[in-house]
Amino acid sequence: SSDLSWNLTVQATSASFTNCPRIPVSAVTVSCASTTTNLGGGGACSAPFSLSTSPQTVAGGSQAILTFSYAVTLTFTLADSWKYIAETNPSCSLSLSYLATVP
Repeated sequence: SSDLSWNLTVQATSASFTNCPRIPVSAVTVSCASTTTNLGGGGACSAPFSLSTSPQTVAGGSQAILTFSYAVTLTFTLADSWKYIAETNPSCSLSLSYLATVP
């Protein structure tokens, strides 16, 4: 059996937070903590990166013939900066889009 590859990407759906237009999505660091697959598959995390509106790979790996389960644990960290004064009413929010490419 030959291994096939899989990957997971993430991107922000807009360039700034909803209700907080002065906070760019690039102020968020995306970190992958772990990947898990079953039955012979494998995976690895990408290095941490700044979030953007372009898809970026957070994890990927190989899939064995019987692999059908994938788990990726991510952490999102907002830069601690005096420049980013958050709104409390309405609150700031951010929408993300994920794309899993599996064979």
